[in-house]
Amino acid sequence: MEARQMELRSQIKDIYELTVLYKFAPTDEVRKNVMEKFVVLAKSIIEYHEKVLKENGSNGHYFGDKVTYVDLAVFASNCALKASMKDIMPEALEIFSKENAPEMTKVIKNLKADPKMSAYIATLEN
Repeated sequence: MEARQMELRSQIKDIYELTVLYKFAPTDEVRKNVMEKFVVLAKSIIEYHEKVLKENGSNGHYFGDKVTYVDLAVFASNCALKASMKDIMPEALEIFSKENAPEMTKVIKNLKADPKMSAYIATLEN
């Protein structure tokens, strides 16, 4: 389980780094190449995360039936990515849509619905 958690965290870091590279790309050609890499990586990440979440019973949690670090990390990353993508790469928002990532969307909904998490979640969404 620890190796899988590390892999999931690493993927989140990789996708965020591409967002930063896109924002600060020195030329349109570099930006285009970064976007191509972003799309490939994002689709791969979604495929992997959806598989992991289904293997855990499609219950909106990555491991077991309680909130874990990975649940929170995905939520926080989702908020950060959506905020940055909205301004600098809006065409990429669709990749992480409810239709393309239904299991990941369940994680977000579970965290938002958890009364113990609501205060923390509010800080991430603002």
